[in-house]
Amino acid sequence: MQQAANDATLKAVNDPTGSGRQPLGKVLSSTAESIVQTLNVQYNDAFIFSGNDAQTVPFSWDNNGNLLYRGISVDSTTDLTKLEQMSKETAYVDVGAGLTEDSTGTLNSASAFNSALSGLNLLGYGVDADGDPKNTVSIIKKLSDIFLRCDADSGKYATDKDQADAMRLNNKLQDSLSSLTKNWVTIDGQSDYLTENKTRLEDSADTINEQILSIEQVDLADAITNFSWAQYCYNSALKVGNQILSQSLIDYMN
Repeated sequence: MQQAANDATLKAVNDPTGSGRQPLGKVLSSTAESIVQTLNVQYNDAFIFSGNDAQTVPFSWDNNGNLLYRGISVDSTTDLTKLEQMSKETAYVDVGAGLTEDSTGTLNSASAFNSALSGLNLLGYGVDADGDPKNTVSIIKKLSDIFLRCDADSGKYATDKDQADAMRLNNKLQDSLSSLTKNWVTIDGQSDYLTENKTRLEDSADTINEQILSIEQVDLADAITNFSWAQYCYNSALKVGNQILSQSLIDYMN
């Protein structure tokens, strides 16, 4: 999806292929929708990228086509504090790494897994110094709107401002897509960790279960015979030791 958005934008801002700006705008619009649908994925009826509110759909669109995260515009400046708080949410779970606490009783975050994955950290939020969105999907959507306003035949921009905005947003989209890729790699690494940890725990459980079964389901006749023989050897060793090392009262006084 990232590659599709990148290719469509580069073709649209390139004058030799500019006549296809309207169709490319539709491609970008579909790409934005696809990214949102992907990040609204569920696992066991819980939304993965909805922070610590796993029962709420993370991303949606308002009536004006603006992207929302749990009901708040990702490009908002008035709700920036709320967006920052949601991007830093935590929900630690025990994944068998051995939970530990410090002297104050505070959980050591390194000993647990933070399951509160926020889509805001993946796509970005807020606006930059130019007033342009930092969110990848919002940038794609704005470029889509600009290209859809172009002339259907010639591909000419509706206004000079649209052309300037398209060139500026294209450069910012490249940086945003690069950041998205890095963030996705980080999440992919977390997924690999959970997979490997699950395998390790399953192997440990199998080993422990084998040890338990070897004790609980031991052959009783064989076990009693081995125990009796071990007890006989132990008692014999004690008897021999007492005969060799026995001390008289005079030996003790010396």
